[in-house]
Amino acid sequence: MDAVCSGAAAFDLGEETEFGEKLTDKLTAMYETAMGLYGESGKNLLADGGYTPAHYPYSAKDVRDTYTAIFAERGCEAPAVVRIYRSDANAEHFLAFGTALDGTEITAETLNGAMDGLIFENGAAFNTVTADKDGHIRADLNDTFAAQVRSLGTSGEYFLVGGIVNTLLDAFDGTDVTLTVNGAPLESGHNIYDYALTRYEE
Repeated sequence: MDAVCSGAAAFDLGEETEFGEKLTDKLTAMYETAMGLYGESGKNLLADGGYTPAHYPYSAKDVRDTYTAIFAERGCEAPAVVRIYRSDANAEHFLAFGTALDGTEITAETLNGAMDGLIFENGAAFNTVTADKDGHIRADLNDTFAAQVRSLGTSGEYFLVGGIVNTLLDAFDGTDVTLTVNGAPLESGHNIYDYALTRYEE
């Protein structure tokens, strides 16, 4: 916690930036950037602000804890910022994007707004997303998402489903994710997802 607090104190931005930008807008932009980066580049970004990440590569929770403290020291509530994972153009690696949601809560609706066009296509969306105290996440999706999954080959499916799973694990600091479509297990031409999913690796 001391590392988080010292990091918060290091971000001495004054009431507004030199360009007249609102402080909260500047902090939110920094928060999005930090959430989208991990590994050496992300570590250096926070190190420049005086904070040494507790884990390397640092987790979304590390970033969230840091910026929650930074906003709190300035009397502001931190926005909800998530790390969204998606495939690169060749379906070989995950790319990560730090994205501020519309509001301070992580819900199916706010996630849909952030993921539309980035992961979800043609109206694919969450119906509901819930997480219990033990970190078990349940995400129910619509038929359009199932069709999107079925339209892909094995590699594309891996990165689409994995992107959803990794995004939710980071957003809720969870342990596993169960995916359903209108209450039934997600099915594709390659798999039936009737089991809890853990983090996808490249």
